[in-house]
Amino acid sequence: MAVPAKRWPPRFEPPTTRPLPVPKHNATPLGIQHIRTINYSARDLPHSGKMDSGPIKIVFEFKVDRDLTKELLRGLIHAILFHRAFGFVKPTSRDALDVTMPAIEDDNLSRQVDRKIDQFKQLLDDSPGLGTAGRKRGQMMVTFSELRTNKGWFSSAEEEVPWEEWTIVIEAHSKQTVSRATTSQALAQALHRIIVHTSSAHGREIVPAIRTVTNSLSPFPYSIKGKVGGTEI
Repeated sequence: MAVPAKRWPPRFEPPTTRPLPVPKHNATPLGIQHIRTINYSARDLPHSGKMDSGPIKIVFEFKVDRDLTKELLRGLIHAILFHRAFGFVKPTSRDALDVTMPAIEDDNLSRQVDRKIDQFKQLLDDSPGLGTAGRKRGQMMVTFSELRTNKGWFSSAEEEVPWEEWTIVIEAHSKQTVSRATTSQALAQALHRIIVHTSSAHGREIVPAIRTVTNSLSPFPYSIKGKVGGTEI
């Protein structure tokens, strides 16, 4: 039975038709330090169906009020999962810091995301502060992989090979150091970057071939992890 072509999930209106507002005094909100992409060049295109140069890495870096950390992470992680879901999903939306973010309507997924964020936030709160201001720093990662079969002389085994990795670096500050409005605008710009990347020709090309039909959210294994200092959850 032939495997149907890739089905791309419903997406928000392309950003080129509805650009995000940019503050007049500064093109980059203070709440987000960097949106950078590593290993993002033509050499990474999977001409042979494999990505031996390693996964594409997208890194967001935020300065955020400690009390807004969970809301920010929840909105971003759900948006990333939504735009990289290739299975049978029911789209929905949720508000995060006054920004309407895309999400997948799935109770198990929501519980998984909430559990990981809660664990990360607890780890962040328990970590020593940086400098006299007591800043806390950590990161959460969402990684997508493909299953590859390694054949040996007498047996074969499947292994997960990452093809895309999203990292959200959090620098949590004491209350009122970074305003909610600034963080909200930073989140909107991050969503814009997610849409641009996943809907671009390059963002589509890096997705491995879908070899099986699945009733799950995605035919690709994914993981959600958090890290503070040398401790990972």
